[in-house]
Amino acid sequence: MKKNLIYFICPLRPIWRWNVSRLKEYWGLFNGKKIISIVTGAGFDSVDVVQREFEGCDVEFLVKENNWYLGETISFVDALEKMKESDSITFYAHAKGVSHDGPVAEKIRQWADAMYLLNL
Repeated sequence: MKKNLIYFICPLRPIWRWNVSRLKEYWGLFNGKKIISIVTGAGFDSVDVVQREFEGCDVEFLVKENNWYLGETISFVDALEKMKESDSITFYAHAKGVSHDGPVAEKIRQWADAMYLLNL
């Protein structure tokens, strides 16, 4: 069975890089389509910077302008549309903690770390 990935990144704070490094530890689990959604906006790292984190990885990128109201759902339907495969499952996740700073950010990172470990 093919195992797909849809992953959303809002490259607002440096924690998105930590999320990508954790995700890549499990990259080999995904033998189907891998779609990384990236949003753009003022103060965000550029799309090129994010894409470089995936050099050498078999991945397709979706790029959208950030919409604070829609959040991570802005690219979800487009990404899901690309997963129309009969014998496959799709894992969805996002870079957690990019909208927080300070002590809360460390707690979120701990929670996200547990999610990577337990879900993947």
